[in-house]
Amino acid sequence: MNIQRPSTGLIAALAVAGLTSAALAPTGPNEGWASSSMKHRASEKFDYVLGQEKWQPLGDEITLFGQEFPVEMIGPVHFEIDSNGDGRVDRDIKGSDGFVDLKGEDELGEVFHYGVRFRNDGERKWSWTASGAMTGKVEGLTMAVIDANANGRYDDFGVDGLAVGKDLGAGYVSRIVSIDGKLFEFEVNADGTEVKTRPYTGETGVLTLKKIKGIKASVVTAIARQGKDVSFQIAGAKKGMVVPVGDYVLADAFLKGSSETARIRMGRMERLEVATGAEVELQLGGPLTGEVPSPRLQDGKAVVSPNVQVFGSLGEEYYDFQPKGKVPTFELYDANTGKRLQKGKFPAG
Repeated sequence: MNIQRPSTGLIAALAVAGLTSAALAPTGPNEGWASSSMKHRASEKFDYVLGQEKWQPLGDEITLFGQEFPVEMIGPVHFEIDSNGDGRVDRDIKGSDGFVDLKGEDELGEVFHYGVRFRNDGERKWSWTASGAMTGKVEGLTMAVIDANANGRYDDFGVDGLAVGKDLGAGYVSRIVSIDGKLFEFEVNADGTEVKTRPYTGETGVLTLKKIKGIKASVVTAIARQGKDVSFQIAGAKKGMVVPVGDYVLADAFLKGSSETARIRMGRMERLEVATGAEVELQLGGPLTGEVPSPRLQDGKAVVSPNVQVFGSLGEEYYDFQPKGKVPTFELYDANTGKRLQKGKFPAG
């Protein structure tokens, strides 16, 4: 990591401590906001890559905005669901997965749509999550707000998804957002039908994600987070992203190769300190090292835990490799003599 920090005095020092990151526009609470209308777009082929996504267990109904959509289990891998809120099941879902665009009325009588994906988790066991987004033009660019935890709300800051422009790598819904290289304060209502923005006027620096080193893959998402409510998806900013000053952690990243994927989290990384006018360059990647807990003796044999942790050069941790790789081979050596004591593999599965 290459950090360049100019000498900027007390203000910058306070900024690095995170004390000025909340220094928003000096206007009143209701002044200077621009409002944008959003509409739901259901998507059977859900392409967004989310920092986190929650699947809800499927019960006797799905309830959204006060509207119930009854579910009736038909067979081991077959159920029917009410898709239009009239109380009668009318859509078949069979096999390993499925999709439906639910249509209903909220407590105020307003019509809403909500796309849902289903997956089969075993005999008569299903789960569901959002398969769509509230979309609209915000400050000149297309924006998508995604109910990532499938609770029927779009205003869960630091949890729900946010994608700007053509970028399918989604960050989190944030109190401050980057749109076309400019920073804005950001608000969204619970049903996602309206977002508000106004220019951010606090101190800023730049976060730049460099090409990943030593790995034949690309970083689809890399979410730098300051506290719970402020975060930025910096993977799509080729020349770096202007961000508020303060300390950031790598909340989540998604890595995609030709046939494999993996996620990245903070692990042992140091916090990223962004001072006023400074640029922080972040380079993830190799050399990668794998670590297992120290072996223990049991009945005269060395026993090694299968909990392998993989770390990059900055201490970032790689996990959730898909598809699962080959079972690793381990060799144990005497630290004093260098003699190999034991060789083995973890059980498959």
